[in-house]
Amino acid sequence: MDWQISQFFGDKSSMDKACDEDIISAVAFNREGTHLCLGDKAGRLILFSEKESRKATCKQFQYFTELQSHVQDFDPLKRRNLYVLSTNDKIIKLWKMSEKVIKKVIKGSDKELSMPVLQKVEETIYPSLHKCFPSLHTSKVKAISASHNEEFLLSAEEEKDIKEAISSCCFHPNHDNVFLLSTNMGTLRLVDTRVRVTNPDLVNFGYTQGPKNFFSELIASCHDAKFFPNANYIASRDVLAVRTWDLRVAEQPVTTVPINSQVKGKLCEMYENECLWDQFSLSVNASSKMLLTGSYHSAFNIIDAEGRSNLQLDLSFSKKTTGRETLGIKAEPITDYDYKFKTLKSICHPTQDLVAVTCLNSLFFYTKKKAI
Repeated sequence: MDWQISQFFGDKSSMDKACDEDIISAVAFNREGTHLCLGDKAGRLILFSEKESRKATCKQFQYFTELQSHVQDFDPLKRRNLYVLSTNDKIIKLWKMSEKVIKKVIKGSDKELSMPVLQKVEETIYPSLHKCFPSLHTSKVKAISASHNEEFLLSAEEEKDIKEAISSCCFHPNHDNVFLLSTNMGTLRLVDTRVRVTNPDLVNFGYTQGPKNFFSELIASCHDAKFFPNANYIASRDVLAVRTWDLRVAEQPVTTVPINSQVKGKLCEMYENECLWDQFSLSVNASSKMLLTGSYHSAFNIIDAEGRSNLQLDLSFSKKTTGRETLGIKAEPITDYDYKFKTLKSICHPTQDLVAVTCLNSLFFYTKKKAI
């Protein structure tokens, strides 16, 4: 197995007792990958910084600082250098993290003739509210995204009075005038702000779905969609599959990789547990060769971007890493499927073979083994 657990924050007992406000609702690296920020439903922002260690064989992180950003119902966030963009139901905030050094004057002894010197006593992180956007939305904010040049903010709200609603949004990795929208109907829309408002869509992506039934629209709903860093492809995630699309071919996806094969026959059970409304994030690594997304039963998936493999790994509070290849292999039926322990939020490191995965109130890091 190419991947192994490298670090975790949390423990099994606290995760078993996690209440709703402790559940991690967003996670993101900064552009350089030196810091990671997560947010929970209570509105707390917790920052981790890269830990310098000569002995460590892979990148390690340590607790950095935290702050109370919003009241309860915190949702997505994006990290940009030492700025944190966060939102709750309707208010979007931009926080600035500044290093504050406290010094004191040290005088020489009475017997010595010397100049007083400043000595560092303490070094802390001082969070300050840089900007607040209190009136952009009237409904619940569904997603936010920062543009490549960090001058523009894209946000989408949950509109319950219309049949088709936006489920996610993100800017193009290179062009600040282009962004991607996904909807609860399973469609993807590439939008250019330079085109007139009456018809701004560049391309609509869609695929031929199976027979219609009670669950058709629910399982077709797109949880998340992302551009590949190479900007040639996009990826989308729904209840049962991860799909990749060529920007030049909108009719059908290039690859379709099944997800959650164990629950394909348990849609009634998922409906009763309100799991068909879960929103799993999707992330693409820096080389555009790997996709990362979550699952149920304390597991997550690392998928080859060309659709050649789908490795499912199990979260663990030990150094033992367990997992299995699921692509093209009939899934073993699980009688007691655990819907509580779901890995909703996960993110790829922007420069290295490292992923961060969250489950309830715990954070896990997995790294790819180095070739010998």
